[in-house]
Amino acid sequence: MGASYPKVTPVAKISRSHGKLGEIVIQIYPSYRDSLDFKLPLFIYYDGIAVPFFTEYAKVRSKREALIKLEGIDNLELSDEVVGRSLFVDYLSSQEDQYWELEGFELINENGERVGIATQFYDFPNNPCIGVATQEGGEESFIAPLNEELILSIDWDREQLTIALPEGLDKV
Repeated sequence: MGASYPKVTPVAKISRSHGKLGEIVIQIYPSYRDSLDFKLPLFIYYDGIAVPFFTEYAKVRSKREALIKLEGIDNLELSDEVVGRSLFVDYLSSQEDQYWELEGFELINENGERVGIATQFYDFPNNPCIGVATQEGGEESFIAPLNEELILSIDWDREQLTIALPEGLDKV
């Protein structure tokens, strides 16, 4: 089974709504602070589909935060609906370059069972991996490979990585 992760790059998290006109405050991920282009569409996932939104205006408050208004999100109710979701773009880096963004994600196995939390990305040549802690706040328990054959899905909004772990890997 091939990977079903998106062909877009997560660049920010919607932290809160602002005002009654549908404005939102976003927290821009550190590696994208200088490359985010508000003239190009931003994507928000709805029911597993990346929906494009054009930016009416953006006020960059700092390197980390911006106040933006997206076309089609025109009131407080609609802006509240997207709070907590990730914003994506389709013009940046390869999928492998995004793996470090998985740190802190909950790791789920192919049976839907919680395995642990992704603690650190390891950029081994031709073999990207993620460290996994099986105890909340605990030390890293094992390292799992990240490749297209093993990644079943990435839910950027729920911060969950579903992966087909090689048998016995989580028992080492």
